Amino acid sequence: MASNISILLIDDDKISREYVKNIIERLNIKELFLADDGEIGLKIFKEKSPDIVITDIEMPNLNGIAMSHEIREFDKKTPIIILSGHEEEHTILDAINSGGINKYLVKPIKANKLLQVIKDIAKDLKPKENPKSILTQEEKDSLLDGL
Repeated sequence: MASNISILLIDDDKISREYVKNIIERLNIKELFLADDGEIGLKIFKEKSPDIVITDIEMPNLNGIAMSHEIREFDKKTPIIILSGHEEEHTILDAINSGGINKYLVKPIKANKLLQVIKDIAKDLKPKENPKSILTQEEKDSLLDGL
């Protein structure tokens, strides 16, 4: 389940990023991409197309909500989890409503809670289409016949 997924983690606070990274690595996922601000996170997202995005809200250059909004401009499906020290209802609602956020977790992050959220999201993920896997074996064989 979780071993087939890739995750993009964006947090400008090195200690928080390392803490969450260590939690995620317990899942033995396929790939973990790291960024320390929203602009870099968005660039990595566009290049690597991770299965799940986990981001802090408050970051330099491009905050987590603005980055999530930009992701939603061209990708409506990739789950986004926001991590934040803000517990105010208006901050949470803004993140969910304007950024297309799937989950909002308040810092300090509890390891078991984050792991469960990732596992729950991973269960519902559909494999991203890979052109090589779309062809049946018979179609692949027929392509080789002409060589």
